Amino acid sequence: MTATTLFPDTISLNQQQSVGHADHWACLTDNIPNDVPQWLQQHIDMATIPHGLTNDQPSFLNTLLLSGNLDIHINQVVTLTDAGKPKSFVNAFPCVNSPYGQWAIIDSILRCDKRQEAILRLKTDDGTILYAFDQLYTVNQYHYKKNTRYFVNLSAFAYEVQPSNKSEIITVREPEAIRYHLAFHDILAKNNNNPPIDLEQQIAKWQPDPSQLPLEPIQINVGHMCAYLFGDTIGQQDEAWCQGQVLGMQSTQFNQIACVLLDVVILRESLDNPVVIRIAVHRDKLAKNIRVGDYIQANIWLQLAIYKENQYSKK
Repeated sequence: MTATTLFPDTISLNQQQSVGHADHWACLTDNIPNDVPQWLQQHIDMATIPHGLTNDQPSFLNTLLLSGNLDIHINQVVTLTDAGKPKSFVNAFPCVNSPYGQWAIIDSILRCDKRQEAILRLKTDDGTILYAFDQLYTVNQYHYKKNTRYFVNLSAFAYEVQPSNKSEIITVREPEAIRYHLAFHDILAKNNNNPPIDLEQQIAKWQPDPSQLPLEPIQINVGHMCAYLFGDTIGQQDEAWCQGQVLGMQSTQFNQIACVLLDVVILRESLDNPVVIRIAVHRDKLAKNIRVGDYIQANIWLQLAIYKENQYSKK
């Protein structure tokens, strides 16, 4: 076995495929040429040195990753002189901190060495595939191992957040699909909406009341579903569409810009381990009538961060 087989599969991206972060900065400002350079300078003065899977940043790269501890902050990659002084700018992008995440393996890495950035293809324990931009790639890239489970914190920026379309209705007529739907909701109702460990076995055994036969078609409101669709363009798979339920909301600021943090469940494929992410959105791009419990739709830039301390505390 060669050493390279210890690392996840990698795909190299050129700078045209790794399109940059103009659209991501646009989530925060309409005046990128003026605001972003000022922010970069201001945030260097209050920057922190982030640690991912190790307590040290790789010195042999002659690069340094600068970050921050605020809900919304900036990560900057700069090169260093032999004396350890900042030399030149490599990359910068806005980030969102999140307490939510999933256990997953890194299925593959799409990287752009020129920009010192990457998108990770993740596979969760239940087989769900997620693509997310790696906030800490500069410090973690040489520590990722193949077929190793990591706890991955998940966050996102939303370009705009709107209520889901509750007029989308589908009618289910297939008898077994109707039986499954009725069984699912009946069993949850009997368990205070907490799915039992043997949920699938109970559904397989469940039978309707004979007086209800034949089963009538049922209508399902698609606007009350959770869904996640990642991008299909290579190098842009971290751009996604999602629909989900808002579990929490709080106000925050980024450089005096009013923003909102939404805690949103975007997938419920695994009932006992739903995929929840923290989404940051400019207050002006959030529909005014959104409340906790509502279902929303959004185009998002999905991000991840992998920290050493979370690999032990969240198992």
